[in-house]
Amino acid sequence: MKKLSVNLFVVILLLSVFLTVPNVKAETNNPAISINNLTFPTNHTGYDLSSSFTENNLWNSDKGSIAIRFTSSNLSSIQSLFSVSNNSTTTPNSHFHIYVKSNMVGFEIRNQSGGDYEKRTIRVPLISNREHALVLTADPASGYKIYLDGQLALVDGLQEFTTTRGYGLFNVIPFANSAKIGLTDRNGSSANQYRFTGSVKSFLLYKDEISSEAAILFTKPSLDNPVKSNLLFDKGDWNAPAFRIPSLLTTQKNAILAIADIRYGDSNDSPNNIDIGIRRSVDGGSTWTNPALMLNFADYPNVSTSQLTNSASYIDSVVVEGNNHRIFHFVDAFKGGVGQANSINSSGYTDIQGVKYLTLVNSIGKKYYVGANNRVIDPTTDTATTYTINDDFGLLNNGSLIGNIFYKTSPLTVEATAFVMMSYSDDEGVSWSQPTIINDQIKTNDMKFLGTAPGVGIQLKKGVYAGRLIVPMYYTSNLYSTEYSAVMYSDDNGLTWTLGESPNVGRIGGAQKLHESQLVEMPDGQVKMFARTIGKTAIATSFDGGLTWDDQVDLSAELVMSSSSGCQLSIINYSQLIQGKPAVIFANPAATTRANGAIRVGLIEEGGTYTSNDPNKNNRTIYNFNWISKKVIRTGEFAYSSLTELPNGNIGILFEENNTKFTLDHLVYEEYTLETLLK
Repeated sequence: MKKLSVNLFVVILLLSVFLTVPNVKAETNNPAISINNLTFPTNHTGYDLSSSFTENNLWNSDKGSIAIRFTSSNLSSIQSLFSVSNNSTTTPNSHFHIYVKSNMVGFEIRNQSGGDYEKRTIRVPLISNREHALVLTADPASGYKIYLDGQLALVDGLQEFTTTRGYGLFNVIPFANSAKIGLTDRNGSSANQYRFTGSVKSFLLYKDEISSEAAILFTKPSLDNPVKSNLLFDKGDWNAPAFRIPSLLTTQKNAILAIADIRYGDSNDSPNNIDIGIRRSVDGGSTWTNPALMLNFADYPNVSTSQLTNSASYIDSVVVEGNNHRIFHFVDAFKGGVGQANSINSSGYTDIQGVKYLTLVNSIGKKYYVGANNRVIDPTTDTATTYTINDDFGLLNNGSLIGNIFYKTSPLTVEATAFVMMSYSDDEGVSWSQPTIINDQIKTNDMKFLGTAPGVGIQLKKGVYAGRLIVPMYYTSNLYSTEYSAVMYSDDNGLTWTLGESPNVGRIGGAQKLHESQLVEMPDGQVKMFARTIGKTAIATSFDGGLTWDDQVDLSAELVMSSSSGCQLSIINYSQLIQGKPAVIFANPAATTRANGAIRVGLIEEGGTYTSNDPNKNNRTIYNFNWISKKVIRTGEFAYSSLTELPNGNIGILFEENNTKFTLDHLVYEEYTLETLLK
């Protein structure tokens, strides 16, 4: 007992000494100003903090942290969340403010004359009627930092200042006398006060720079919001005005690949100057590699322009992972001046005694073909010309590069039709093989357009076709009047490909055509195709791995689609059971227009068995979908999307936030927990 008493005395003594040590972080951990639950209608005078600034000696502060949790009702124009200013009539331009706008946040320290003292604007996913949380920290030793929705969005060290005036905060506003939440107090006849409309749930102002951990904790999104939200493809990072057609894949080794069209000639489809860009993440989507072009035709510079109809183009990506971690990428390619609408019916190949050779044409339409050793052959004489082509589709004359067979100005070009290209990566998307044309395996001469249905493909895991790679496609033909969905498949890990039958054939067409599609696998290996159609989502079933399709094609009114044109959709299998059942995740613009972007969770439920004369179908399980939740992630415009299951079991989505020309200047990446999607 004596030994225990001595030990207890020592503990008490140590505790008493520890508790007498001053808390050096007390001022940081306790805000100088704390305000909660403010509402700002259209016309307001702001919430005045001037007396609090005086009481806390803040007017001359050169450091601090401002934390704001807010919801804006309209982000169409710049709005001030918080400001410090001199509101005299002679100095309407002298102010500091933190401001927000659609997909934009920043701060400005402005002089009465001579321009900005300091200004920073960053592009981030910021939308109306969603709660966001922001922290701005400032310190003369480290510069400025901005945190938004749980992520560090800007680190602006002292060496990065855009002006020569140096660092500053409230202390550089001469004779500052007004501090307000919700507007910038400017007393000039034409001075814009940047009124904020919406609500501020909490406002905290600290005299010091708070820790990164504290800033991220404050800005952590609520359960209703995404875990992460980034403008992954944005005009600020790429020298391009528009981005479309997202493709998102999580590999078996947990890399995340985000691929999209980089459209230099505005948002128009081919013919246009369109290349393919990629960004990768190896930490679950927390950080991403710098923007990089994956496929690039160089007939026109990669600069922002209006539509360039003479440019060659790559468009519409699909990715799928096969055996041995080989990742395949498929894309449509057109020579300059050609797109889906004006593709001629042709495979693009010349058939000579059962062997197919790539066809080339000259400016007056005379045809040639590419024979052995990539030498161009004149079929009228069956002799080799002085032309050859290289692996980059370059055209050479006597060994000298003189063009590219996809460039409109080249002496010889491919035919004016659609080409499907394949490349692959064996290092998680870091590098890719040269693209090769696979038309000779999958395209017939009646087809005008044959191309990918953008998004992802799948590898079957169950049943007799386990291991098969399946890639969604669609085509037009001089035999039919509408688009036809289909899949191509490979049973040898991408060495050869076969195009399967279309579920449209003899069953459905016209306004109820099956168009762009995505695929999921049922528990017994059946394939379900979810396809774009008018007003509804079409669901087709294959019992033989995509070779043929069942006569019954369901049209789901619950999975509503644009009533004018339909829209691409995204669907994936989820790896874990939900409520004890296998499940899928589905996303599309859930409205009769391209708007109201939603993510749904669907349970795969058994509904008996089929009775059929078809041995592939007879006694097979009937599978239905029970859509148990619908999470609207955008109430406004929303178009193409691509879903993926992330390494942590959360759901990632890359999507087009807008659908109007001249607004498609970014793609948004967001991560949602399953709990949020089921809420």
